[in-house]
Amino acid sequence: MNSGPQPDPDPDPEPPPGPPRLLGRITDWNDERGFGYLTGTKGKVFVHIRDFADRVRRPRIGDKVHYTMGTDKHGRTCAVDVVQDGFGGSFGIGSLLVLAALLILPVQAAHGWLEPDHFWMLMGVAATVSLVCFAAYYYDKSCAREGLWRVPENVLHILELLGGWPGAFIAQRLFRHKSAKGSYLFTYWAIVLLYQAISYDGPRGWPLFHAAKTWLRDLTS
Repeated sequence: MNSGPQPDPDPDPEPPPGPPRLLGRITDWNDERGFGYLTGTKGKVFVHIRDFADRVRRPRIGDKVHYTMGTDKHGRTCAVDVVQDGFGGSFGIGSLLVLAALLILPVQAAHGWLEPDHFWMLMGVAATVSLVCFAAYYYDKSCAREGLWRVPENVLHILELLGGWPGAFIAQRLFRHKSAKGSYLFTYWAIVLLYQAISYDGPRGWPLFHAAKTWLRDLTS
């Protein structure tokens, strides 16, 4: 008989799955009031625009959606965590011009700071991180549609902070993902502005940084 320590049967169990995801179509929609009904495997179900977890565009009759059965604040049965099928985004010339403008300062700063070999190495790393961030957005969008475990928002922000923010910029528009959530976009654009500020301030001897440090010192003294 073996009396030694026994390993845990499941030292790191996976969390239990969430409610099943269902498939339906919007069969009645009042866009002015922001609610309607969808018809799926559970019959006709009420749906409100606030219960859309991710929207490609404004809902309309005929839209195919993935959803979970839930209840509203009054205890009435309704569809929740609703996600429109498909991606429905686009990346046109306007988005391309904005992205190009946002890349000017960081690329110029990196070119001025680094030797050519190191500069191109950094560009390769940045492109790789952007590709990983883009793929993470795609995976998270797909998980939202299918009701699978999502990519934590902090992970997406870390990828953006590590240099993947251009890939996130493209993914937000191409997949219409994380493009309407104010709290998420606030952090995203704070990261983008941080890159712009460092890229502008660094080559000029950090005047903005020193001015902010002086302002904080005067404020706390």
